[in-house]
Amino acid sequence: MFILFTISFFLLFIYGIRYMPEGNNEYVGKQQANAIKGFFILYLTIGHIAGILLACGLYPDGFWNHLDDLLHSAMNSLVVVMFLFFSGFGISENLKTREGNRMVNEAYVRSIPRRRVLNTLVNLGVVVLLYLLCSPLTGCEIEWSKLPLYFIALESAGNSCWYIFVILSCYLVTWVAASIVRDSRSCLVAFHTLLTAAVGVTLYLFKAETDYYWYTTIMSYAFGFVYSQYKAELEDMFSRRWLLSLTLSAVLFVIHYILVWKTFIPRLVSFNLMSIWFVLLFVIMGMKFRVGNKAINWCGAHLFPIYTYQALFYLSLLNIGGNVHSFASWSPFLYALISLLLTLLLAKFYHLWEFRIK
Repeated sequence: MFILFTISFFLLFIYGIRYMPEGNNEYVGKQQANAIKGFFILYLTIGHIAGILLACGLYPDGFWNHLDDLLHSAMNSLVVVMFLFFSGFGISENLKTREGNRMVNEAYVRSIPRRRVLNTLVNLGVVVLLYLLCSPLTGCEIEWSKLPLYFIALESAGNSCWYIFVILSCYLVTWVAASIVRDSRSCLVAFHTLLTAAVGVTLYLFKAETDYYWYTTIMSYAFGFVYSQYKAELEDMFSRRWLLSLTLSAVLFVIHYILVWKTFIPRLVSFNLMSIWFVLLFVIMGMKFRVGNKAINWCGAHLFPIYTYQALFYLSLLNIGGNVHSFASWSPFLYALISLLLTLLLAKFYHLWEFRIK
């Protein structure tokens, strides 16, 4: 039963959870962030595998399997919003170091194109090259006219790519905003938010309706930036009325979740608002609950290789023997498990070929 994956990931996520009535000072710290990202990258991976099985008509029948499929469908692109939030939060935290009377760390701003953008592009290039070489195994048809687009994550060579393009766009937004606005926190936040929204609108205009996930969560990154800049004020407001804040976030999340499916409200607006309320649920809950353990934290710390390399295994295993005689056709659960384990094994050794541009 595929729902066993979801249950296992949830149990792993809450293993070692601690209730802290006096408050969790590390609620947006690195360990908490890795634990949350770890849960969602595992959940996303199995969701991708289940989606491939459904597309091939190999997803097993049964109440519990259909329930798990329903849960994944209900989550939709929400699985990545915490990735975007913590990226926006983290990059803003690095920016906040003052230099003289400046609001931003100018040395860090200058390093963004190199350490954030180029570093990601180089490692993405290695991913793309491997997928190109393995295309006979994965069964992915390579369009050579789109080769440049593969290397900037605008098109896929079989690998998951849209999130990489969005996060690269967000890094560039931060670089531009922090390069222009240096002395005013409110102006920096406003300009950064507007630029992020402009990227979202551009993707909305140029991507098909079926590719809505390219633009429906991008404002979670901007919200992470906002939360970092106004952390003290927001933290004080939420912590003083913790239960009320949590309840209101849950109610607003449900309302916007319903609005997402209303055709008269563009998903660009409704889904991004829903994403922010979803983020707040985890942030506010984290003020009283500390999560994390070695296993789930490790998964969160290895998000890039798990996200980018996972399809190499589940597509190759699916393609061997064809849909009728493939490994997945006689044991979908075992196929999914082995695909996941091989992805995690690769992530363990990813550091051997990872580029680290400083």
